[in-house]
Amino acid sequence: MNSHSSFACGLGINGTVYCWGADNVGQLGSGVATPNVIHGTPSPIAGDRTYAALAGSGFGTSCALAVDRTALCWGSNEFGEIGTPAGSGAYPPTVVMKDLHFVALSTWYATCGITTTGDTYCWGSSGITPGPGVAPALITSIPFVSLAAGSAHACGLTANGTAYCWGSNSHGQLGDGTTTLSTVPVIVATDVRFVRIAAGNDETCGLTATGAAYCWGSDGFGGGMLGSGA
Repeated sequence: MNSHSSFACGLGINGTVYCWGADNVGQLGSGVATPNVIHGTPSPIAGDRTYAALAGSGFGTSCALAVDRTALCWGSNEFGEIGTPAGSGAYPPTVVMKDLHFVALSTWYATCGITTTGDTYCWGSSGITPGPGVAPALITSIPFVSLAAGSAHACGLTANGTAYCWGSNSHGQLGDGTTTLSTVPVIVATDVRFVRIAAGNDETCGLTATGAAYCWGSDGFGGGMLGSGA
């Protein structure tokens, strides 16, 4: 198991975020890394904020929404996914641009969030953002209701279930029928409407309201392509 990802975090009913597992890059949120130590007991992340939602964990990085809709991220910042210039070291919970407030977040090598005004910002890995280590950049004002960040691409869903993706497209993971990188969201070439979407390394999957799953991009375990669209 990769030591960057072998950890977990949870949100307590008291609004405190707890993390446990490996901590080689500070992914447990204390601001101090403890390499080669597995923490089996959940411990609260640093700081005295109360949280409303845990946005999920990426490759050594986690983010959460405070009750005031401020976004905070912690752990690894190798690609700038904390929202500050990329660098090594263990980062404690760090506010992502105090003038931005979010309703949803998703993180992996990059982090993306939907603001309370309906805009989507991303920060971190190049491909998803204009470049590594940059401040959160406005990606689009398309009114997404949910997001999914992958390793080098991201996707969003609108209220009517239309899927858009942007970033790396080397395996057709954007679903637009090409393998051309796009720094702006492109519509997934399908009439299918989704209720959930997930982005991985080089692949994307969407779930419909009837429970049908569609996937596109790399078929890494099958040795081929899943297809350029759903």
